[in-house]
Amino acid sequence: MKVRQDFVTNSSSSSFVIAFKDPKFDEDTLKKYPFLKDFGKLIEEVLLVTGGYYSETDRGTIVKSKESYDELFLTKYGWHGSTLEEILKDGYLAKKYNIEIHEKELTDEEKQKRSDRESMFIINAFAQNFFSKSLLETEEGRTVGLAYFRERGFNEDIIRKFGLGYSPEKRDALAQEAKKQGYKTDYLLKTGLCREGQNNRIYDLFAGRVMFPVYSVSGKVVAFGGRILKSGVKISKYFNSPESDIYHKSNELYGIFQAKRAIEKEKCCYLVEGYTDVLSMHQSGIENVVASSGTALTPGQIRLIHRFTENITVLYDGDAPGIKASLRGI
Repeated sequence: MKVRQDFVTNSSSSSFVIAFKDPKFDEDTLKKYPFLKDFGKLIEEVLLVTGGYYSETDRGTIVKSKESYDELFLTKYGWHGSTLEEILKDGYLAKKYNIEIHEKELTDEEKQKRSDRESMFIINAFAQNFFSKSLLETEEGRTVGLAYFRERGFNEDIIRKFGLGYSPEKRDALAQEAKKQGYKTDYLLKTGLCREGQNNRIYDLFAGRVMFPVYSVSGKVVAFGGRILKSGVKISKYFNSPESDIYHKSNELYGIFQAKRAIEKEKCCYLVEGYTDVLSMHQSGIENVVASSGTALTPGQIRLIHRFTENITVLYDGDAPGIKASLRGI
């Protein structure tokens, strides 16, 4: 561990820096605050959840998402509903281990990056709601998209639990509705929901596809997967959001938000290949399951699972491609 570690949690214009020098917590402290037992793992988890990094300039750990930071401590490490920051401010740890808490002003660049990330999360949430309504409340969505999900055997509870949806065939349906609601086109492009065509026209990337939102571990929509339903079309059956400031495929797992509590409870995580495999198992009552979406397991994904369990069972197809994917994942 480095000699000094700083936690930085952002507000709109400033952040809290919590600094301390390699604390050696005694038994009484660890009994009161058991989540401090593995302090190195705690720091690593904060970085993973918040998209943070260690800054030599600031001599500390930069936590880029206060919302994710609070979610981590309130839901997993919460002590009577308190965050780590609030626990440190109660004076007990601060006095005993010489912990300093002070405010740090964000630079204009940091403020802009945070604003952009928040706007991208907002536009993704809007898109998920749009796709869901298109699936359940429009004739086209019910006839095409909902019929597909029902044919696959998925009930409405599963559809709503995972926020499934449908992107209309009209090439700019989402773009036009976003414009009507006052959302900026720039963020539709940054998230990969839309792309710019000829004559600066904005087109929906997922037009005519059933939609699978990808949620972060804290429940934010970071990306989408879309499946084309037309046959005989020379394009990929599945299409995924491109990498962005809020989506790094190697750090995400489909279904982790819906599965995390079950994984922790069962002390095991089942790893399957695709979206519909996750849905099928949830509908069958097996909820401790996630999908790597056909890619080999990455260090980031392994760390994500390790937050809840050390045990992973791979359940890929028994055919040649499935066996190959299993070996690649291992």
